[in-house]
Amino acid sequence: MTTVEVRSADRGDAAAIAAIRDAAARCAYADILPPERLSPVTPQEWAHRAAALVDDPDTVMLVAVESDEVIGFVCVSPSRDDDAYTAVGEIQMLYVATDRWRAGVGALLLKAAEERMRSRFEQATLWVLTANTAARRFYRRVGRTMSARRS
Repeated sequence: MTTVEVRSADRGDAAAIAAIRDAAARCAYADILPPERLSPVTPQEWAHRAAALVDDPDTVMLVAVESDEVIGFVCVSPSRDDDAYTAVGEIQMLYVATDRWRAGVGALLLKAAEERMRSRFEQATLWVLTANTAARRFYRRVGRTMSARRS
């Protein structure tokens, strides 16, 4: 059995991050969102966005790596909520390659993200679509509460 490790993402991870996000979002949201909302940008555009997030000093992007392959990522930033104050962080995204779902990779990424957040933020937010029951089950299983959004 190989070990999964979590490290800071770098620009070289952008294409893998984009591919994981695209495939996982299509699978997770297939019955929740219309197809045009699943991937409003191309994988190349998303890779560019991922690279920009990696370079953003306010954002923490971590990747889970197994045998030199990126198999998941988490993105943490200051909260984007209008009413949040500066000591509130947000877990913006947490995606895992679909063939690694339910293997502990998401929990490992979440734990690493929370460890990084402790030094910067007093509180953290996490938004989940109301209809995303699989994600809501995951967060409950790992002992987290979340706010829900309808769309």
